Amino acid sequence: MIERFKTLDWEKWINNTLIFSAPFLLVFLVEVQRGTPMKQAFSVVYLYALNVLIDLIKKFIANTK
Repeated sequence: MIERFKTLDWEKWINNTLIFSAPFLLVFLVEVQRGTPMKQAFSVVYLYALNVLIDLIKKFIANTK
């Protein structure tokens, strides 16, 4: 299992993580600007983290084939 993580395309995953961050960051900043309570605004950050985790799992599963 450790070998799968070693052979994972980390550069592509990091690139995707940065690309995914743009819309989430924009929504987060708009919510904060509107005066949305931070607890609700951080739900966008949680969605971003979930999206990044899903991408990592997809790449991990694809690496097993």
